[in-house]
Parts: sequence; C-alpha cells; structure tokens
Amino acid sequence: MGSATVAAQLGLPLSWAHFITADGPAIVARYRETFQPSQWLDSPLVNIGISATCAETTEEARKLGLSRHLMRLRRDQGQPYDGVPAPELALEGEFSQQELAYMAQQQERAIEGDPDVVKREILELAARYEVDEVIVLTITHRYEDRKRSYELMSEAFDLESRG
Repeated sequence: MGSATVAAQLGLPLSWAHFITADGPAIVARYRETFQPSQWLDSPLVNIGISATCAETTEEARKLGLSRHLMRLRRDQGQPYDGVPAPELALEGEFSQQELAYMAQQQERAIEGDPDVVKREILELAARYEVDEVIVLTITHRYEDRKRSYELMSEAFDLESRG
C-alpha cells in the first residue's frame, strides 16, 4: 500500500514527489477518487514536488542539472560521494549505456531551462496534476547556481522577495 492510498484512506493531504516516479498523475488521480473525508480535510488536497533548474539559457540549466543526475546515479549504485558533484564530472566521465540511460531518465523527470521554459513547464505539470501548489527543489554543485536558479524562477513567476 503506497503513501497516496494511505493518505486517501485517512483523509490526509498528499505531497507527491514527481521527480521520483513517472506515474504520478495516475496515482494522484486515484488518491482523489478514493479520498475519504476526515476531521482534517473535507476534500483531497495535493501539492507536487518537482526538480527544477533554471539558468540564463536552457543549455546552461541542463549542464547544471547534470550534477543532480550524477549524484542520484552514484547514490543508487551505492557509490560513495562527497556532496553534489560538479557537472564537469558528468560531461567528462565515461559511462555505460545503462548509466547514460539512467541519467537521461532523471533529466526527463526534471524541469531544466531558461526562465520562460521553466515557467511554462511548471505550469503544464501543475495542470497535469491539477494542483495549485508546487514545491521546487533545485540541486546544483555550487550554491550560487542554486540561488540564481531560484531567483530566476521567482522573477519568472513575478513573486515578491520576503527578505
């Protein structure tokens, strides 16, 4: 029994991590269909967590995203790693076809692009899941790149700084 099933049965909200599995929209739809009202909620409540990297150009965002994809590959292979690897390690490394396919799959589940691309893809994904709230996770090798990614997304969505 998965977390969405348990949340539906108990009448709890659901926060779905889109970047973990490809069948999220179907699972979230099933959560909504089987939701049982509770003392906490009268109706289903869902948000989604996404992996997004934004940069001045889509090419740069895809390069920055390689750090996350390589980190996940190493973790899933049980390899030791010290923090988030530099994207150059993914660009210069030698990988098997299976490893390349794994990293490509990670990239498919992430949103990577310039501000216009990222905004459009976040809105499309939110519509596909039928949610009003999206939690964005950005993983980069350098803190400055992660901070800039969030700044660009904030500007793209016209969000105010809260200091």
